[in-house]
Amino acid sequence: MSTVAVLLHPGITFSNPITLAKLQQLFSSGYGSLVALSIETEHIADEAVTADKLADLARGSILVGQTANNRAAALDAKGDAKILVGDGTDLNSVAVSGDVTIDNTGKVEIAGGVVGVTELYDIPRGSIIVGSVGGRPALYSAETEGNILIGDGTDVVSVPTSGDVTIDKTGAMTIQPGSVEGTMLAASAAIVKRATLSLSAAQVFSLNTVPLTVIPAPGAGKVIIPLHFMLILDYTAPVFSGGAGDLWFRYNGGVYCSQKIFNSWIVQSVDSVVYATATPFYATELSHGPQAAYQVCPANTAIELYCSSAFSAGGSAVRVVAWYFEEDTGL
Repeated sequence: MSTVAVLLHPGITFSNPITLAKLQQLFSSGYGSLVALSIETEHIADEAVTADKLADLARGSILVGQTANNRAAALDAKGDAKILVGDGTDLNSVAVSGDVTIDNTGKVEIAGGVVGVTELYDIPRGSIIVGSVGGRPALYSAETEGNILIGDGTDVVSVPTSGDVTIDKTGAMTIQPGSVEGTMLAASAAIVKRATLSLSAAQVFSLNTVPLTVIPAPGAGKVIIPLHFMLILDYTAPVFSGGAGDLWFRYNGGVYCSQKIFNSWIVQSVDSVVYATATPFYATELSHGPQAAYQVCPANTAIELYCSSAFSAGGSAVRVVAWYFEEDTGL
């Protein structure tokens, strides 16, 4: 409701209703004046009060309903990087805390070490998150059976194993046949080796004066440990004859290292292929060979085939096979 106090000149009357138009006509004609005016809320049109009609408000503050009777009050909202948040009753200006930070440009950053598995978006089963182009995280499929993850200098890739080993989905690795070479073994590992060579009839004739090297010297600091010797006679007529001595394997220089192969084996063999074997000496066989007692294997010494007397006739070839390993003298 509005209340208006009007002062009229004497003798001025007007009929009801008294309207604003009638008052304005009287005032403009000089017959009266406005003494007091009171305007109630319902007489102010919506969106009629502009900001410049408001009382001063401190810079960075806002008007909020904050009192018990819902009267408007100023709230300081200019705190650096603070945000406005309700507490169920009032609106407050508070600093951000917890898992993120924010600056006064609105830039929000997640704090280090706060993102756990539950905060991540769904990842397809068997996939991983890797750094990709431009340093951006990306999903990468890694579930292929038997594949391993390995770097290629740029990315992490899922590839099958190849070469000397294979791997299955349980992680069991299998060395492929023929993949292990001598250089791959530890220095202390003993590798069984085999030496083979063929003797012509002429070489057989001269074994008494020119023994045949079967296993070459192994090198400084090593000895040859023989495991087994075999002679194979590929018979062609006529048979060997003229020799009365037996065959021996010995270290170059005269230290015998095998039991003898009797002369009768080579001079009486007329079958197509004939085998003869010789067992190396061991510590329990002290009386074998020309030496009365067992002798230590000499270091860096070859093993040769020797005959105690020469053959004079015959034409068969003889093949020699020896199995052995090399050992360090320090063991």
